[in-house]
Amino acid sequence: YHLRLARVHLSQGIDSLALEHFGRATGILKHSPKFTRVLGSTFNDVAVIYIRSGDFKQAIAYLHKALEQFERAKQTDDAERPGQASLDDATDSLQVYRNLGDCHMQQEDFSNAVQNYTKVLAQQRNARKVYDSVRDSDLEIRGVEKLLTSLINDESIAETLLSLGRALAADQQHSEALICFKEGVKVLNCLGLIEELSQGRHRRSSEKPRREQLSNTW
Repeated sequence: YHLRLARVHLSQGIDSLALEHFGRATGILKHSPKFTRVLGSTFNDVAVIYIRSGDFKQAIAYLHKALEQFERAKQTDDAERPGQASLDDATDSLQVYRNLGDCHMQQEDFSNAVQNYTKVLAQQRNARKVYDSVRDSDLEIRGVEKLLTSLINDESIAETLLSLGRALAADQQHSEALICFKEGVKVLNCLGLIEELSQGRHRRSSEKPRREQLSNTW
């Protein structure tokens, strides 16, 4: 109940009420191990509120709390399904690392921004490998539908490459930055999005991504 209300208030930009209900929700969720992933996502949502208010230090603290919960969930999965690739594990922390990269960029902590965007890119590519192996099998694995949203399609990978390129350039790693820019632009060119990029197109969080773009152009 509180979690639903919190996310409604978050979508409406009523951050004070969202924080109040998120606080009540986390107080309940932390007592149940089966809601570890939900708690991680909730901490990420709280971090988004602090990012919007410009309190990047507090946002980073909540993002690390989110990572702790996702790591606990992964350990549980490894114990219950040893050796089996989990799409949830492959994608849970993607948005958290992306948000961390954005926070560090705002703080001009470019080295940490590079580290976090690098983790995003590595996890996106790993998740695509897991997805491709699942897609060609008859297995129904929880998380496939989620993967087809905004996390691992080609456009999202290209956006990560460009974010990493900007962080590398700001960190004076110009050769590495150029490689990322070239690769990101190549992917966008294959998708026909170069013109949109040049016009400064930014996707809203509510805008549906191109679900069909899951070819290995990268």
